[in-house]
Amino acid sequence: MIIKNAIIYGEDFEPRREDIRIEDGKIAEIGKLDGDGLDCTGMRVLPGFIDIHIHGCNLADTTDGKKDSVLVMSRWLAG
Repeated sequence: MIIKNAIIYGEDFEPRREDIRIEDGKIAEIGKLDGDGLDCTGMRVLPGFIDIHIHGCNLADTTDGKKDSVLVMSRWLAG
């Protein structure tokens, strides 16, 4: 998949318009790329932001003050 004409921010944090090739769910190439793709003119493309925090599960909570809450949660999340 190629994302075309996207506004991206590089390591210098300066916006620039380039294309992005995605292969196997990962960014494979950035630059002016040949081929058709999804036109994202005027749109900003940002890398995935993943929220990995958790407050609780399985009736246990990290803020409940109980010693075994993290253990209960870990066992439940591990399946």
